[in-house]
Amino acid sequence: TASAASASAKAPEGTASVKRKAEDEGPAPPSKAPATATASEDLSKLSVKELKSRIQAAGIQLPAGATEKADLVAALKASMA
Repeated sequence: TASAASASAKAPEGTASVKRKAEDEGPAPPSKAPATATASEDLSKLSVKELKSRIQAAGIQLPAGATEKADLVAALKASMA
């Protein structure tokens, strides 16, 4: 009976240690999207934040007055041409 008690005591510990490990790892890393646009990608589906990130990574200078998402998409498409 002592072995049965110790076996049941070990199960919660193992579960708790798994939970601690998951907490120690922190949040999952963000998805790794390409830094620059590819020809087959639909850029209009990207967020403005992602478009700006890709524009910056590509070293593209936005024209003055580029304030709309369509402007960002056009700038990335022009850089691929």
